[in-house]
Amino acid sequence: MELIPVCNKQALMQAGCFFSPNTLRKWHSRNTHPGLVVKIGGRLFLNKKVLGKIVEKEVVKQRKRAQRLELLK
Repeated sequence: MELIPVCNKQALMQAGCFFSPNTLRKWHSRNTHPGLVVKIGGRLFLNKKVLGKIVEKEVVKQRKRAQRLELLK
């Protein structure tokens, strides 16, 4: 499990996460994406593995949507 500190915006961007630290904090407090942001010792960390799974899921969703739109033409 690779964890990246949410407070380090540069490290987040290098890891491929272009969400702001504030967005990630909101998602953690609202439990929007369970497991994406974890709290350890009072600090928040982004779980890079979970981020990858979320991105893959969204890509599949967008491909299915594009296929449906092609069928409607």
